Amino acid sequence: LETMAKIGGYIMLFSILALYLTVMPLPSAVPSWLRPALLGFTEMTTGIQMIFQSLGPAGAPLIVASAAFGGLSGVFQTKSVLKNAGLSIRHYISWKLLHSALSCIFFYAAIKGLG
Repeated sequence: LETMAKIGGYIMLFSILALYLTVMPLPSAVPSWLRPALLGFTEMTTGIQMIFQSLGPAGAPLIVASAAFGGLSGVFQTKSVLKNAGLSIRHYISWKLLHSALSCIFFYAAIKGLG
């Protein structure tokens, strides 16, 4: 029950953070894709929805990268489960970032190959 409560708490916390990111004013010099990308980095499901609503099909590489990374919410959920397993969360984050970058690159290359 404790683990389930922590996971649910992280989901709620990062969903609230994602909501704040959607309404937070940003300077006009900030690129239009940055807010949706930050949302995808923070909380995957809300971020993917915002990326598609903001950028449409052009945001597909960001959607792929967000889905592969899983968001900070997923990282914190994993950390709460792995606390006594002796595994490094730093390695986990590094591999998730690499997976995200490679997924984005391969997706982009596949789309360019089709076009």
